[in-house]
Amino acid sequence: MFLLKSIGSVIWGKSDAALMQLPSGSLNKVTTRTTATTTQVSKQLLFKDATLTVRRSNVPFNYQLVATRLFEEGEDEVEAEGESLDDEDDTEVSFLLDESLHLLVTDATVRWTDPLAPAGTLVHYEYEAFDASAATLSAFEGVAYTSMYERRAKKSHSDATDDELDKYFAFVRAGAVANANAVAAAAKKVGALVNSIFIHIHTFPAAKQKQQQPEKTPVKREAKEMKGPVHDVKSNATPTQSPVPMSMGTTPLAINKNLTPSGESIVKVEGDLYLYDNRVSQFNMMRESITAEIIRTARFEFHLIISDAAQAYISQPIDNSMNPQFNTHATCFVWLWKQEDGSDTVYPWSIKFADAAQEALFRDAFGACMYEALNKTDFLKVKAEDRKYLVNAYQEDVEMEDADEEEEKEAAEEEDSSESEDEGAFMEAPDNSAPGDKTAKISNLTIGHGDRSYFVRGHSIGVLGHPDADSVEYSTVINNVKSLSDNKSFTPSKVLLHDQDKSMLLMRPNEDHIVYRMDLNVGKVVEEWKIDDVTPVTEIIPESKNAGMTPSRNLVGINHNSIFRLDPRLETKLVRSESKTYASNVGRFNCATTTASGKLAVGSSKGDIRLYDKLNVRAKTHLPGLGDPVSGIDTTESGKWVIATCKNYLLLVCTEARDTKAAGRSSTFSGFNKSLGDQKPFPVRLQLRPEHVAYMGGVVSFTPARFNTSSGNNSGEFEETSIVTSTGSFVVTWNFRRVKQGKLNDYTIKQYGTDIVADNFKFGEDKNILVALPEDICMTSRKSLQTPTKMLKSRSSIVNSPY
Repeated sequence: MFLLKSIGSVIWGKSDAALMQLPSGSLNKVTTRTTATTTQVSKQLLFKDATLTVRRSNVPFNYQLVATRLFEEGEDEVEAEGESLDDEDDTEVSFLLDESLHLLVTDATVRWTDPLAPAGTLVHYEYEAFDASAATLSAFEGVAYTSMYERRAKKSHSDATDDELDKYFAFVRAGAVANANAVAAAAKKVGALVNSIFIHIHTFPAAKQKQQQPEKTPVKREAKEMKGPVHDVKSNATPTQSPVPMSMGTTPLAINKNLTPSGESIVKVEGDLYLYDNRVSQFNMMRESITAEIIRTARFEFHLIISDAAQAYISQPIDNSMNPQFNTHATCFVWLWKQEDGSDTVYPWSIKFADAAQEALFRDAFGACMYEALNKTDFLKVKAEDRKYLVNAYQEDVEMEDADEEEEKEAAEEEDSSESEDEGAFMEAPDNSAPGDKTAKISNLTIGHGDRSYFVRGHSIGVLGHPDADSVEYSTVINNVKSLSDNKSFTPSKVLLHDQDKSMLLMRPNEDHIVYRMDLNVGKVVEEWKIDDVTPVTEIIPESKNAGMTPSRNLVGINHNSIFRLDPRLETKLVRSESKTYASNVGRFNCATTTASGKLAVGSSKGDIRLYDKLNVRAKTHLPGLGDPVSGIDTTESGKWVIATCKNYLLLVCTEARDTKAAGRSSTFSGFNKSLGDQKPFPVRLQLRPEHVAYMGGVVSFTPARFNTSSGNNSGEFEETSIVTSTGSFVVTWNFRRVKQGKLNDYTIKQYGTDIVADNFKFGEDKNILVALPEDICMTSRKSLQTPTKMLKSRSSIVNSPY
């Protein structure tokens, strides 16, 4: 303290953002993981040489601990040639200076806890003893602890007495030492890994639940034990309906417990409550030792209530707007909560559970309740083999079958171009608006198999040319699309390229028994295919994924409860020997897609997916839905992966499983050919992280997601690398290779000035994306998209606004 006083005016009186810096050391991540039989401690080098700085942030009384990579001569130039897709900047990592870091300075290291990493993860900044004197380390610790004090007390340290600061420093140091000792003890102790406890929500009333819950690990309460004049974060709580986040300058205001709904308790666990603050890009602790409880308020209606012994903080119905994510390694749950004051402001909250057992207990109960809320049916009526499939879909951290087989090839496949992110991003029409019916907006986009693509604008069809690999231009427009029978103009509701892109098949709104064929060489409708008077057609697709590149004339059609083949050469077009009709209770069939070999996948209004190898038989595999309608579906060429688009998430499913009955252990079979039964691989929800959704406006509505496609000359060896979709004004891509490695948050985004109508990769590649806006068509380079974290960092406006 004496040293800090002597140099304090020099350090804190500076106008620089950096208050104090250790000039050289290595940055490492040390992770301790316990399995059923062993405890493994791994050490990962993050930066070979780096500085460690205590830095001011743009938020008063908030400071960051920043490690910045130091480059050897010429090394930075080599690194600059590549492009990192990680959320973090690859030259700097930062942590909000808060007591939860448990920061401890020793004679060889500065160590702290990574609050967003799995339990047992520490960050070590290591230096040689002769590189940092005892006086320097003491001053660095004092500056760091003083920064924590200002964040906690919401006032300058200069307004505190020496006794206050001494007590606070002793408190923080004691907590850091206790945390270090706890981690060390855990590394020596090998315990049984807690297995996921499956909840039958109808058989666990509140009275019995206490007997069923595993023994809890107490949540740390150092802050409550702190005595002295340090500001109590709970002292200003006042009853109200709407919590106000601490990160905006005040504590959360409580909800009167009498105003929360009542009902049957389904699950009740303990943990700590956190709120994400975009201004410092981190979850901040709001309350220690809260209770998270799910109650049933009515049949198929559930409520999440966050409270402590004195008051409630959040009361929220369970529905798909929560955008829920569970992270098993970090034992936490993240979701969105919308403020009900008319502002529609959305906040990302998180619960850090007391232990892994409570996370598993809550996750299983939450998945079951969400299923009932969306499907309006009892979860226990679901087949036993499907229950685990459904509740595991909410996990953020998953192990994929291909995880060890996939290689990261992005660097070799990235564009060689060094253009900036804005150069060459899109090509517009001279009048900044697409041609066609100017009284209407663009409503559809179809990617051609050659050098043409098409869009629908009112009664017109615009033709796009691709003069080179990286640009698009308006070639011509087909005006006044008319039917043959009544000579009336119409706006096509569905379009499909056909017969080697020589024809385009059109469907007319409110007319579901006729398919129109337009000859693209003459720009007119030349045929009307009457299906029959009984069977409606709501969707038409090629009979195989690349059939549009061939002279094949046959199609596959669907309606609300039927699948069938269409042959234009027949009088009624419908091939009755290759059709299948279901009872109405299967849910409405919304969309379909085919693989390269002609296997069929169909998505329904109930969210389930059916896989077929033939059209005249029942589905070989039925994949149950989470409850949200499937609005779009696509497969890889091989059919191994299916991606279904729901409103606020994409559901990625592997259709292959290991054949346990086969002689070879590595033998697999496809769900298109044989029922997956109880061997269904767990589905993966690809969704935007709740904190990013909050920044993007709080509402997600994905357009149909697509894999990139091959050029058709790959002899069945093509491997998809990317997924594209959009929501609102943002185009979004996932790196499919990294998704298969379990990295579900590896996505990039780009914002436009208006909502996106449709999007897809240019045929045969994944470097360029065609984006349809209401008035224009753009081509954007995938390289111009950014990680959401980088986009947030580039927006200075977020410093002074919640989101």
